Amino acid sequence: IQLSLKDGNKLSVTDTVGGDGPLQVLGAGSNGDQTAQDLGIFTDEDVNADSFDGQIIPNTITQAKANSLADIIDRINEQTGGAITASLAADGVSLQLTDNTGGAGNLQVQSTAGNPDLASQLGIKTEEGGVASSTVNGERLIAALGSVMVQQLNGGKGLEGASTLTLTDRVGNSVTVENLDQFTSLSEIIETVNQSAADAGVGITLALNKAGTGLSVQDQSGGSSSNLIVGGDAAAALGIEADVSTNSVNGKHLNQQYVTSATKLSDLNYGKGISNGSFRITDQNGKSSNVNVTSSIETVYDLVALINSRPIDVKARINDTGDGILLEPSNAEGSGIGALKVETVSGSTAKDLNLLGNAKGTTGDEAVINGGYRRVLDLETTDSLNQVVDKLNASGIPVSASVINTGSGANPFRLNLTSKISGLAGDIVLDSGNTDLGFSTVNKAQDAKVFFGAPGESGGFLVSSSSNTIKDVIKGVELQIKSASDETVTINVEQDQQKVVDEVKKFVDAYNEVIARIDEYDFFDVDSEERGILLGNATTGRVRNSLQRLIQQPALGVEGPMRFLSQAGIRIGEGGKLTFNEDQFREAYESNPEAVEQLFAAYETQSKSPKEVLPGVTVQQEGSTSMVLGIAERFNELLESLTDNFDGTFKLAEESFNNQIKVAQQRLEAMEGRLDRRRIQLERQFAVMESTLAQLQGQNNALQSLQSNVNLAGQKLSLA
Repeated sequence: IQLSLKDGNKLSVTDTVGGDGPLQVLGAGSNGDQTAQDLGIFTDEDVNADSFDGQIIPNTITQAKANSLADIIDRINEQTGGAITASLAADGVSLQLTDNTGGAGNLQVQSTAGNPDLASQLGIKTEEGGVASSTVNGERLIAALGSVMVQQLNGGKGLEGASTLTLTDRVGNSVTVENLDQFTSLSEIIETVNQSAADAGVGITLALNKAGTGLSVQDQSGGSSSNLIVGGDAAAALGIEADVSTNSVNGKHLNQQYVTSATKLSDLNYGKGISNGSFRITDQNGKSSNVNVTSSIETVYDLVALINSRPIDVKARINDTGDGILLEPSNAEGSGIGALKVETVSGSTAKDLNLLGNAKGTTGDEAVINGGYRRVLDLETTDSLNQVVDKLNASGIPVSASVINTGSGANPFRLNLTSKISGLAGDIVLDSGNTDLGFSTVNKAQDAKVFFGAPGESGGFLVSSSSNTIKDVIKGVELQIKSASDETVTINVEQDQQKVVDEVKKFVDAYNEVIARIDEYDFFDVDSEERGILLGNATTGRVRNSLQRLIQQPALGVEGPMRFLSQAGIRIGEGGKLTFNEDQFREAYESNPEAVEQLFAAYETQSKSPKEVLPGVTVQQEGSTSMVLGIAERFNELLESLTDNFDGTFKLAEESFNNQIKVAQQRLEAMEGRLDRRRIQLERQFAVMESTLAQLQGQNNALQSLQSNVNLAGQKLSLA
């Protein structure tokens, strides 16, 4: 088998043997099929040819991401070599591109297949064919103060070219507002429509609805001879199309997009972020592939590209409501035999993305897995208050629902909703449609804010936190905000020795718990002769010995008066468990806190030096060498060596157990084979024996008959 590079982005596999059998590339080892899939050459079906080209291998771009408009402007100017100049437009809220070539053709700006939304998000995408101008003036990139961008509505589709709105009040007065597609902020549309209605004497006003998720239309004309009518293509796009005999219309949810390809994963999951880990996607045809999300996957674009690089018939994209990632079949709809499925391999990544689970069906809207964070709860008119609470709490929405008895009035019971997420990120946006449930805000969602420094003095700064705890502003200091104050508060910082003692106790308890768990499986009771299932197991003994040996060793490279845990009151006691002398520890900490800190937490590494692999050829070795390590850091190294997913002690032990199970299964299969062969042999012997007995029986009958004939002949002779 020979591998070669094809088109600079994929591998070509060639069989040089020339045999008649199929060409296959399968998985092996602890990673299964994953490596072959990552290289794009895994064959889930036999290849009846001497060679085949693999799939495109995603490239890790080493160039730093653009993090600001200034970065984007610099990147365009650098990579076009001055042929196109990018700059901030005169309005200060959009980009401008200038063609400096002086050519006669059109100036065209389009997105690439790798990132089909980028040009639109930057507001500089032109229609197909470009513009007959040397300048492209981009669209507004930020909304007016207190508003949202029109292009963010309807999941990022905007008004889709809709531009006309006709309003008729209940008196019968009417006005048509045109060219609404020229506005970039929703507030501009509202102001323009209201001003046009007022100028035409139409008693209608637009405003945001109570939930802030859509528009409301109010008829203030005082009439009743006509219906309140809202029409035109923009009415449908804005969710306010109506022809009703009421004085108000509560518009539909406008689905403001807040998840784009540039959204950071750390901003998803209601601000809690997405944890690193792996999940497995299985397409409708049963093909599966793992998606491993690491710290290098930073944005929604990175994640979508990673999923779409997997060799399965699944496509990932931002959903139509613009609030999450959607998985859908990429093969012909309905051609699969099963539903899409997402399973957890490690971590909570799939759950954090709202993708964990199965699609409801194999066709249409039921064939997808929608990871949107906006939830719609279906209620029945017959639902009781307790049933509503049960549905809310079972929905997976990060809100706790309960019933409160106020103790007053004929109906004292109230539905209470409390966000499970603290700070401004936990703000509950509740849209009950045209039904007014009478909700009111009890506690407003907000972050805790503290200003460091005296008011009016330079050098002061504002710090915010989603909880009442502020950390890391002052090293080693944790601030608990008790109440708001307009007065300057002086903070006196003192050492919290009890917290240090408590953390050391946790360390001792955790160590003893590990030893106790080992003892549950590795023991021998002399009296009852009961054995633990891991008695004598080499891995169990190695782990126990490694832990106990490390406890008695000094901190690596630490120079000072304290190098052993015994000097801080921690010793090995009965049964190999630790004992903690709190008085000795406090005395050591009070006399020399820095020495105690070094004993536990000292950490200093050095990059590995270059290595000469051949005469005159030197390579830089990856990784680093530990120079100074406190006991806690040494424990960290030990635990990593025990739990490493590739060559850790536990992983090797697992593989050993799996091999033993495999060998036992092979032996069992071999024994079953021998038993089957022995059974067949015995059955054949039994059949031969039965046949022989039958023959003997026949011979016996013949002899008896012959004997009878002889006796009869003798009797006749005697009579004669």
